[in-house]
Amino acid sequence: MARGRRRAGILVGAAVVAALLVLWQSGAASDVLGWLRGEDDGVPAADLEASRVHDVSVELERRLVLNGLPGVRDAAASGRGVVVGSVKLFVSGQPAKPLPGVEVLLLTAQARRPGGQPLRETTLSDGSFVFAAVPAPASYALVVRHAPYRDVVRMGQAVGQGRTLDVGEILLGAPTSLAGEVVDSSGRPVAGARVQVFADASRPDSIDLLRALAEVQSALDSLSEAASESDGSFVVRDLSPGRYLLRVSAPGYASTFRSDVRVTVDERSGGVRVVLDPGAGWYGSVVDAEGRPVAGARLVAIAMLGENAQRLDRVNADTAADGGYRLDTLVAGVRYYVEAWAEGHGPTTFMAIAEGLSRRDVTLARSGRVEGRLVDKATGQGVAAALVSLLGASFTLVAAQSDESGFYALPNVAPGPMLLLTAKAPGYEPFGMGGEAFQGKVVGAGQTTVVDITLTRGGTFGGRLLGPDGRAVAYATVALAIPGRRFEGESAATTGSDGAFLVTGLKSGEHEIRITAPGFAPLVAEADSKVVIPGDFAPVTRDLRLPGGAANTGRVLAPDGTPVAGALVEVKAVVAALRGRVRDIVAFSDGAGGYRLVAVPTGVELALSARHDAWARVEQGPLRFSEGQRQILDLSLRPGAALPGRVVDEQGRAVAEARIRWGHVGPENEEHLQRGDSYRADGALGTRVLHSDRDGRFRLERLEAGRLLLRVEREGFADWYRSDLTIGTEGDAAELTVTLQGALQVRGRVTAAAGGAPLAGVWVYAEENKPGNDEPQDPGRVRALVAVQTGPDGTYVLERLPPVKCKIAVWLALGYEGQTRRDVLPGSGSQDFALEAQPPPGGAR
Repeated sequence: MARGRRRAGILVGAAVVAALLVLWQSGAASDVLGWLRGEDDGVPAADLEASRVHDVSVELERRLVLNGLPGVRDAAASGRGVVVGSVKLFVSGQPAKPLPGVEVLLLTAQARRPGGQPLRETTLSDGSFVFAAVPAPASYALVVRHAPYRDVVRMGQAVGQGRTLDVGEILLGAPTSLAGEVVDSSGRPVAGARVQVFADASRPDSIDLLRALAEVQSALDSLSEAASESDGSFVVRDLSPGRYLLRVSAPGYASTFRSDVRVTVDERSGGVRVVLDPGAGWYGSVVDAEGRPVAGARLVAIAMLGENAQRLDRVNADTAADGGYRLDTLVAGVRYYVEAWAEGHGPTTFMAIAEGLSRRDVTLARSGRVEGRLVDKATGQGVAAALVSLLGASFTLVAAQSDESGFYALPNVAPGPMLLLTAKAPGYEPFGMGGEAFQGKVVGAGQTTVVDITLTRGGTFGGRLLGPDGRAVAYATVALAIPGRRFEGESAATTGSDGAFLVTGLKSGEHEIRITAPGFAPLVAEADSKVVIPGDFAPVTRDLRLPGGAANTGRVLAPDGTPVAGALVEVKAVVAALRGRVRDIVAFSDGAGGYRLVAVPTGVELALSARHDAWARVEQGPLRFSEGQRQILDLSLRPGAALPGRVVDEQGRAVAEARIRWGHVGPENEEHLQRGDSYRADGALGTRVLHSDRDGRFRLERLEAGRLLLRVEREGFADWYRSDLTIGTEGDAAELTVTLQGALQVRGRVTAAAGGAPLAGVWVYAEENKPGNDEPQDPGRVRALVAVQTGPDGTYVLERLPPVKCKIAVWLALGYEGQTRRDVLPGSGSQDFALEAQPPPGGAR
């Protein structure tokens, strides 16, 4: 096979190829939906299905969004995953009935290729279905067909390698729609807004950094979507009953999320009103190194949100023929990681806070190429289906999959030093190299750098997964990871029908076991959740027995005692070290306010909470359950407290249109404030934004009792933070006066000491001085910390700094020694740095 035809992919910003499958956003999709819904045009059934499978696959491939991947035309799956679910029939006034004999299909763009066909299964007597060997990683459209009922279509079904995707209960005979309206901040309708519907689920675990990056890249993988009409109204049809999250975006407006959106049966769900605030971001031109416009370049902006984020968010934009782009749907005040790339050019990145709409031009350098071969250490044979990831200049991440001979190629690498090269292949231990292991190799524009990789067979961990009664637990996910090595990620496998599993390719050392098996309590005891892989990689065999856990039921009530539907009820571990093991134990209250939590872990301290958009969150705990315990516990939401405030300048004049963001400080995010600087404190902020009125006034409502972090910002002023505000159970707190100080800048230039060449892409930061022991201490003050990268000419500008002394540091300049200057007063003059060269940092495999 010629190298030009090898299966190679480039990942920008993630390490796994993900896809967006969108069917009904344009008129061309209507024919596709006709096939999905079983319409007939007189063609013989067999020919009709074959042609329409081909057509829908062509449409899927045409709409395939490969999340910022230049040059990729084929995303080959290298492993297998499992998809499970059930189909039931809705009958008004009666419990839903299992539907046997229902056809279930999984569709992907691959179906139109030679020999490609949809995956098909039929539901069993209990309505359940299992796809036991689904090519992964990949994204699918799930179609449930059962005449005379309308087909149910679910897009964006991401199947992970060695993982089980549980699509839950699919209900036929209960056609539902979600209706609402989109308006701007003055109440005027917004036409053409994009309304996307996502499953409202808890956030993923972050132990696997590569997986987390992939999930960031697939953040637009919606289940369904619609566009608002001229009067701002929208209707999203054919949703299964349940609880959803909406993402609404429109050109010139900030993307907005609405959680706790509930779709019910036997009625038309409506009344959802989404208000869009003015957008922020950047516009400009993308040019090459000679200043020529680059058409068709893609820019991806990823919000760098903290623990309180409702969902990871990303926004895409493509350049026009003149190289122009516009990213104007970002949220003001939020920090974004922005990456730009184009075919034949290496990706380039910058990180900045969206502040109004400002011009920012982007220069793309001609790309370099990195290629090589992966071989087995013992046999010297090529290793196929390995995922090779390279972290390069400006923290750009590209990846490719090796072919049958072990060859891999990364054709669009940013020129400059290589930071970290990793490889993961089925059955082999994760590989990593960096620093001096590259032997001085640097990626050059238009040049090819060869890096060969030798892989070693890893250890194995196998056995059977059993329930508390000793019966096999089928189609569950068993994942292992070394917590301190997040970039190596998890190694996972699914259990078979007999509960057997085998996880391969493990490094030696102590691993943590993570099991996802709905209906069973997680492993939380230290002895149960740990396994040691020996240095000689001798196979480790051990059966795992899942506890049945406890059950907790009750009702969620409003402050007046009426039931609350659609509230999220969640269990978390009180002890921080156990929070990663006790996760995804959630339930949503029904129309009568009732909820039921099963498989609650026992023997550890837990906190039980309920939240809803209309009231303040309530939490009870610590609670401790015993095996088999059945407890009834009602949760009463609170009206919450209110914090009125006013924003003024140093002369006491009102500051209008100041942005206010806030977040409750609890055990889950307190670590963000321990350093006391603004860069880390942002991780504890929520995603909602309020604006002060013409008199500078604002009012925060439905606040949870306890500690509050508050951030107030406005162009021309330094950001204002406090982390020691205390909120009572209910009622109005005393009015808070926020006094904004005028902002100052630190400007300068970074060059090489030898020759004076400008150094681009160097990270520089300014941090407000910590008070000395003999100075007044203010533990509630959050110190300013601003970081930027130098431009092509080596210049930098650190903005929105308060008029106090700061530390200015060059903290990351690859190949050069950093420098630090202390007690610099912003605005006092240029701060230039001439850096001495140094050898590459040490690296280890």
